[in-house]
Amino acid sequence: MSRTTRILLVSLPIVLLIAVLGYAVAATMKVQADNRAALASADKASTATTQPLNPSAPIIVAETLPPTSARASRGTIVFDMAHSEVFGPQDESELGQSKAVEQMRAAGYSVQVTTEKITKDMLGPDVAAVFLPGPMVPLMDKERTVLDDFVRRGGTMIMTVHVPFPVLGTPTRYGLPVGTGVMVDPASTTDPGVWVTREVKKDPLTVGVKALSVVSGWPVTTSKSEIADPRIVVEAPAGVVVDSNSDNTFDGMDLQPPYGVVGVASIGSGRVVVLGDDAIFANIAICTNDNATFLDNLLELISAPKPA
Repeated sequence: MSRTTRILLVSLPIVLLIAVLGYAVAATMKVQADNRAALASADKASTATTQPLNPSAPIIVAETLPPTSARASRGTIVFDMAHSEVFGPQDESELGQSKAVEQMRAAGYSVQVTTEKITKDMLGPDVAAVFLPGPMVPLMDKERTVLDDFVRRGGTMIMTVHVPFPVLGTPTRYGLPVGTGVMVDPASTTDPGVWVTREVKKDPLTVGVKALSVVSGWPVTTSKSEIADPRIVVEAPAGVVVDSNSDNTFDGMDLQPPYGVVGVASIGSGRVVVLGDDAIFANIAICTNDNATFLDNLLELISAPKPA
């Protein structure tokens, strides 16, 4: 066997290995490119409609619902559905928000349902408030920055909590951290997560409010914030507890009362309102006790921010 033949025989497996590796790399790059294209296509499609996590709810359509009141328009409320919120503005189920949206429109506001992430261009001078009804994915840092500026200019951000884990950073940013144990009434003979509170503090938001219905809420507390001045305006009643470490007992290891139900944080000329229960404004509860009055007060307080 000649020297040239031996070199060719030794080199052949190496050449084949390089060819196989090159094919594998090319195939991987193609799959990644296909995945990116699919994700981009899905993201583009999601800007028009969004299917909520609640399978029985209607498909969410990005639209602007005009005010139904004969009074002059009071601005726009942006109703966020871009963060996998479960119960939407057209949802007429018990936990849907359709009655709250009707109340907003009757108060003279347009309701802009959006399926896009929050941007500065979205929050024009006519926008009075941004409503985040139980977001299930975190807000991006740039969205929080946009909201900070919006509130400082006089806008209002309202966040209700469906499950706290995905969004813990946002209320904490404003000095209103939300606990991760459900508030329950151990004395209840029906559903311990459903109760009424009359622990209402004097505040412009609570004028005429003597009692609020709560349907499975998470505790709101206050902490130091570099950008906001937080306070609790509604608390849970005595007897309601939180099993924050999930050991089926309430003891010194658990979050201790008092527990907030509604917190408000002032930022510049505006405010952030955090509700530990997304059902306070849901169809099942908004017409009970003074829940509708509380929403009316909120709608009276919000006003369109000044242009940047």
